Amino acid sequence: MCESPFESKFSNEHCGELKIVGEETFFGEKINTSEEFIKDFHNRIDTVYATAMKEEQELPRLAYLVGALIGLKSRLNRVCGTI
Repeated sequence: MCESPFESKFSNEHCGELKIVGEETFFGEKINTSEEFIKDFHNRIDTVYATAMKEEQELPRLAYLVGALIGLKSRLNRVCGTI
């Protein structure tokens, strides 16, 4: 079974370390460790949520959240090596 913090529930195909090469924080600072990546990812999710909740109309709020989730998913897939 996969022993990494990001273990797959379905296979061991993507087991291993995060690939943090060229990743930067929201503010352009270089990310060197998985802890820094997780902290930055958390900050990005908080920012997306706070920004979306400021939108008064439901449809633009939903569109913003869906777009942001697609971007976050792509970044997570790239770092986890699943793309």
